[in-house]
Amino acid sequence: MNDTTNNEKLGALGEDLMAQILTMRGFSVIRNTNPRDPEKDFRAKRHPEDHVYKTVEIKTQVPFITKRSFTVRENQMKKLRNVDVLYVIVVPHPRIPCNFAGFVYWVDTKHFD
Repeated sequence: MNDTTNNEKLGALGEDLMAQILTMRGFSVIRNTNPRDPEKDFRAKRHPEDHVYKTVEIKTQVPFITKRSFTVRENQMKKLRNVDVLYVIVVPHPRIPCNFAGFVYWVDTKHFD
């Protein structure tokens, strides 16, 4: 299996996990039917009386452990800056121990470069 297929599967698992977490926390989630949507992974809103869904992007990845950070491809930056909510799900490195594997981070997309 090639890296693209593995990355797509990992991304789909992360999206499923985050949709379940948000649903359990009372959010209404509308899943995206287009896996290559250039704008978002899905939309979510907190309360039934809210009329606006927020756009949500999920990144599921192994961190750059020595710097306690994540990397994203340059072609993803516009998408990430334009969503309302970004979550990063940390998956364990296959060979290097990582103390924050399994964590989910909320990223303020309006204030990062």
